[in-house]
Amino acid sequence: VTFSGGEPMLHPAYLAQMLRMCREAGLHTAVDTAGCVPFSSFETVLPWTNLFLYDIKLWDEAGHRAATGVSNQRILENLDALTRAGADVYIRTPVIPTFNDDPETFRQIAAFLAGLPGREHVRLIQLLPYHSYGVGKYASLGQPSKTAALKPPEDALMRQALQFYLDLGLPAQIS
Repeated sequence: VTFSGGEPMLHPAYLAQMLRMCREAGLHTAVDTAGCVPFSSFETVLPWTNLFLYDIKLWDEAGHRAATGVSNQRILENLDALTRAGADVYIRTPVIPTFNDDPETFRQIAAFLAGLPGREHVRLIQLLPYHSYGVGKYASLGQPSKTAALKPPEDALMRQALQFYLDLGLPAQIS
């Protein structure tokens, strides 16, 4: 069972209850999160979670703040603490043109992940090429999409991004 959202970690007590019930029923549990919550929220759900699907969008704090409205410091600190605690994690990085599709961003994220003390708990890194599926949803709501003009990244760029991770011995793939 995968809990996603929105952000399921905004409701840690409820989420922990649901995760516990799933675990008691013998179900594998996963939490899909952006990681921008107090670490105490992770501590609440950690005993009942088999896997965290964890977003890392950018390394650069100023760029992250400009694009998302929040710093990524807590996100990176939480990932470090999660892996130190022995939590299994899949990293998910959407590769979005004009946002994070440059080699320096790939290099920085890969270096950060390779340097995590609990890096052995990073089970997989998924590079997710941008797609335009959401554009139609905005249109159906009569709203403009800020990403309507974006095109999916070229295969060569995705392979280049992947190579940064593989060169550091990280378990990565294009998903």
